[in-house]
Amino acid sequence: MSKRKSKRIISSGVTPRLILPGFMASANAYMKKIRFEELINEAVVWDQKQWHVSPGNLLKALVLNTFTDKRTPLYKLSEAYRGIDTEILFGDGVTHEQITDYQRTPCHPP
Repeated sequence: MSKRKSKRIISSGVTPRLILPGFMASANAYMKKIRFEELINEAVVWDQKQWHVSPGNLLKALVLNTFTDKRTPLYKLSEAYRGIDTEILFGDGVTHEQITDYQRTPCHPP
C-alpha cells in the first residue's frame, strides 16, 4: 500500500483491514491439529495471571513468523504481526502488541 493511500485511509477514519496470509493459516491449522499450544503450555510451569499470551502461543508466533518473507529479530516480533489478524491465530483479544517477551515471567520444566 502506498504512503499516499495509507494516509488517505487514516485521515478518512476508516479502520485498515487485518489480513491472514494463507501460509500462516495453513500452518496454524496444522499446529491446532497437533495441539501445539497445549503441549507447550503443559510442558512449562507458568502463571496465567501474569501472562497476556500463553508460552505456547508465543512459541507459535515464533514458528509462524518463519513462514514470512522477511526476517524479524525476536525483539521486534510484535511488529511483524502488525496488520495480521492475531485473534484468529492466537485467540480472542490477543493483539500484535501482546506478542512480546517483555511480559514473560520465568518458567521452567516441572
